[in-house]
Amino acid sequence: MKSSNYFAIISSGTILFYYFSERLNYWQLLGLACLASILYIIWEIVETSIIRRKKCKTLEVELSSIEGFKATEKILFHFGFIALDQNSKQIAVKNKPSSKIQIYPFQAITDCEIQKNLVTEQKTEGIFGKVILGGVIGILFGVAGIITGVIMGILLSIILSETVTIYRISTLKLVIRLKDSTSQRIDFSFFDAQSETLNTQKAVKESDFAYKHKIKGAMEKLFVWKGYIDEIIFENNE
Repeated sequence: MKSSNYFAIISSGTILFYYFSERLNYWQLLGLACLASILYIIWEIVETSIIRRKKCKTLEVELSSIEGFKATEKILFHFGFIALDQNSKQIAVKNKPSSKIQIYPFQAITDCEIQKNLVTEQKTEGIFGKVILGGVIGILFGVAGIITGVIMGILLSIILSETVTIYRISTLKLVIRLKDSTSQRIDFSFFDAQSETLNTQKAVKESDFAYKHKIKGAMEKLFVWKGYIDEIIFENNE
């Protein structure tokens, strides 16, 4: 268990103990709970970052220890890596922490694409605001006016509201297809919303302030690596 989780358990227990022993009032309880939550979030982010950096260093050692393979291009994440050896004409991939390193000759690569996995969400806009507006206008005419105003607001919302489709990104992957009959493709993730949000969200909006820079960075890296693989495919087809 992470030390941040121990902090959350101990701090929650301590705050509740002082509250139920009547040493804290409600507002003190609320203030301390908010402070503990902020500290926990900061601690969790920092600790996760340190753990991921350590995993990357471990994977760097693992990659450099592959016999007969010297990476000329590589990219490492906390869960795995993808690397090319232009001298021996091989690609090495580890796409999950529990998976073994897979090595394929360049000649096995037949196709490559960027895969953006989206989650769609239907959202109806305009209902709540119109109902409130109708109620506020109705206040001017007493109780009967409020009821009439709310009913009118509901009717207007049904007529004028619109359904908007919101697209959220769950993963951004590089998909490499192979000739090898035992493994037809390699899926390597450059962005995973669930991992980036510490398992709090399955997908995020591309315009989300907290993640848009990471999504943009992942897309830039994806295009670079697609370029590398496309060049290999071009040479294979010559």
